[in-house]
Amino acid sequence: MNSSFIDAASAGRNTWPRYLSAVLLMIFGIAVINIGTVLGSALTIQWLDNDLDFDTALNAATSYLAVSWAWDTPYTAQDFIIFSYFLGSIGLSGLAVLAVVKTVHKRPIGSLIAPSGKFRWRLFWRSFLAGLIAGIIASSALWAGASGQVSVNADLGAVGMLVAAILILAPLQVFAEEVMFRGYILQSVAHYSHRTAVRLFVPSILFFAIHLGYEGEKTDAYIYAAYYFGIAFYLTWIAIKTDGLESSFGLHLAVNLIAFVLISDSSRPFLTPTIFYLPDAQTILLPFELTLLVGLHYWWSVRPIVNSTSIKKIGQ
Repeated sequence: MNSSFIDAASAGRNTWPRYLSAVLLMIFGIAVINIGTVLGSALTIQWLDNDLDFDTALNAATSYLAVSWAWDTPYTAQDFIIFSYFLGSIGLSGLAVLAVVKTVHKRPIGSLIAPSGKFRWRLFWRSFLAGLIAGIIASSALWAGASGQVSVNADLGAVGMLVAAILILAPLQVFAEEVMFRGYILQSVAHYSHRTAVRLFVPSILFFAIHLGYEGEKTDAYIYAAYYFGIAFYLTWIAIKTDGLESSFGLHLAVNLIAFVLISDSSRPFLTPTIFYLPDAQTILLPFELTLLVGLHYWWSVRPIVNSTSIKKIGQ
């Protein structure tokens, strides 16, 4: 499974001291961004509520780090501030990855995205639209298993504010995760191993690991582990098969938009004011939802590309 995209690290400098320096710089940069995020959100919360002392605002701002935070009801400005800063901090973390590739490894930033260094918009839109439609269809598995009546969010103001924040910040958040896991980590692993299994599993395991541990997932941890790993593995696989990040970026963004805006339930780590709420979703159905999502997305988006003689031509 050769790909000029995953072999892009060879265009830079890849000694072990450079990788060590790169990791330390990324950790430092991400730490600074997170500290700034917490302080910034605390100051913003206090600015909106003059009666609130800074310690209380700071405690609210750090609550998302506990990975068990859920939105209050009724929804407040504080919820939107914390969530927006949270997504923004992840998006800014992508800058740390771009910086080490450019300054430490001495290779073009565009090599993290595609062989030519240019973003192939047709690949992205094809994957995003297929993922959006497939994700909505696949979510019917959870709808069918909900033990109560599905409710519709009547707070259109809250939904509108969430949509506005998501449309701006979710692409940055998803792009940062893609360049980290399917870009930098995948290419670094590929530089030292030509084994397909290693190239697929290492980035996938790291990606799904950071998505575990939420409060609502403790009772069905093995199901969530299988779900997140399945998503991570498929995203890594399509990045390799389509020779770039555009397809994995498109699907990843579609999945997040559905989770943040369309459907939520009590087991979700972030109970955002989505349009629909499932009172008691059956997590046992998550593997079926994943299978349907991956199958439909592959059939509509990936299969025509990998069967083509020219991926680059389709992506232009």
